[in-house]
Amino acid sequence: MTEFVHLFENFDKRLVQQIYKEKDEAEKHRNYEYSASVKIQSWYRGARSRFYLRFMNNAAITIQKHWKGYMARIYYQKSTWDFFLKMCIEHYIAMATKIQKTWRGYQSRKKKFDYYKRKCYLENVCRKNEIVLAKLDKFAKETKEIEEIIARQLKEMMSGQKAFQYNCVQGINSFPGININTTCRKSKQTEIYHSLYDLKQGTLQISTDNGCQLIPPKTLPPLPQKPQGPFLDPANVQLQRYKPLKPTLRVETSFDSLEKARKELKMEEWAKRLHDDNFISAKNYPTKYQPLLHTKSEYGHRPYGMKYFRETNHKLFISDKDFKSCISNSSYA
Repeated sequence: MTEFVHLFENFDKRLVQQIYKEKDEAEKHRNYEYSASVKIQSWYRGARSRFYLRFMNNAAITIQKHWKGYMARIYYQKSTWDFFLKMCIEHYIAMATKIQKTWRGYQSRKKKFDYYKRKCYLENVCRKNEIVLAKLDKFAKETKEIEEIIARQLKEMMSGQKAFQYNCVQGINSFPGININTTCRKSKQTEIYHSLYDLKQGTLQISTDNGCQLIPPKTLPPLPQKPQGPFLDPANVQLQRYKPLKPTLRVETSFDSLEKARKELKMEEWAKRLHDDNFISAKNYPTKYQPLLHTKSEYGHRPYGMKYFRETNHKLFISDKDFKSCISNSSYA
């Protein structure tokens, strides 16, 4: 400390004034020097960036020039090759047309325009057409006859079915009754009478032997009433009678089909198990407690809802004391 005081006493005051003077001059020229340094740096950076952009532009131009020249050479080679192929194809087509022209002329003169062969061919065609027409006429007649036979049979069948249905209105079968031929009835009666009449005595004798005793006829039961009305085809009635049932899905399936299916699935799963013990993992991973944001935060939490449950405005209070919500017992005394 004593050395510092001794140094301060021996220090020249003019040197201090000179230092402050140089400091003031530096402060005066600081802004000018700063603006000059900024201008120099901006000019230098601009020149450097322009030189870099110029270099990059020239490099891009050279790359594109080489690439476009390469692509142009490829396109030129391809176009020349296509033109060469086109010329070859045109030449080949011209040669082929010449060959075909000569060959077709020879073929037409030799095969197509031969008069006698053409005439023979047309005669054969006419003969074949006549044969085909005759076969077609024959086939048409046969088919017509078959169709007529089928229509006649169908008509007879329909008339028979209709007569069977309306048999109650008009009979189609004759049964022997009172309208039987009298000559036939008289001949049968005379045969029976002569078999019983004794020609020698001239009397009618009826034998009383047990072997040939006549049994008086019994009374016949009453005839059943014939059903009236149009009848359906017996085959259709039989089909309708023995027609298979077509139950609905509710009738076909049982009421507890769902429970049965679930039970079968459970039994299948139980049969495929290796053991009935529940699977317990080796490690237990307890879930970590995640604290809430409004309870655990760096900035704390609001006291409303935690320390008090009523908003209070102390500026509106008349006095510092709290309001008493009840009256003490001493006030009644």
